[in-house]
Amino acid sequence: MPRTYPNLKAYFRAEGRTQGDLAHELGISPALMSMYKNGDRQPPLALALRISERCRIPPESLIRVRRPTPAKAESRPGRKANLPKVHNTIRRSGTSSGQAADESSQSGKIDQTSTFTRSKH
Repeated sequence: MPRTYPNLKAYFRAEGRTQGDLAHELGISPALMSMYKNGDRQPPLALALRISERCRIPPESLIRVRRPTPAKAESRPGRKANLPKVHNTIRRSGTSSGQAADESSQSGKIDQTSTFTRSKH
C-alpha cells in the first residue's frame, strides 16, 4: 500500500519532488502550487481532488471549511440590527423664522416643528 502524507509540505519533503514538477503535471504555475502548499490559497474542489489523489494527501489538508457568519450588526455585541434613522424635531412659535427666534428667546419655550437629520460621520 502506498504511503499517505498529511499535507503537501510532507509530500514534497518525503518524495523529493519539486513544486514545479507537480505544477507542470497539473497545468498550473509553480507560484500557485506554492500558495496551495503554504495554505495561502485554496484550490478549486476539482483541482484539490486531483492533487489529493496524485500526492496521496487528504483533500481536507487543501480545503478549509468556513462556517457561515451572522450579519455584521447582529454579530457585534451591544448593536441592534436595522435601526431607523434618528430625526430630531424642534418647533418654534411664530410665523417667520425671525419672529420664531425672537419669541422663543422671550418666552423660553421651544416647540417641535423644524426637522433636521443627524448625519453619520
